[in-house]
Amino acid sequence: MIGAVNLSEVYGKLAEAGGTEAQIAQALGVLHLAVEPFDGEQARIAGTLRLPTRSIRLSLGDRSASLWQSNANRLP
Repeated sequence: MIGAVNLSEVYGKLAEAGGTEAQIAQALGVLHLAVEPFDGEQARIAGTLRLPTRSIRLSLGDRSASLWQSNANRLP
């Protein structure tokens, strides 16, 4: 399982390393990852965390993963 924002970062890093979109899609496709969506509420929260987390250099992917993990650990 991977968050949509983190998957976007993976695509970006692999593209920077010289992979084509087709190569990256094929390589990631064999992993059969479930992609968790990133909704408007999560975008709002992640965006407002930018300034408070600037000193520790968290990326959007880091902030979104933290939000996803926080939500995943909530008990009903």
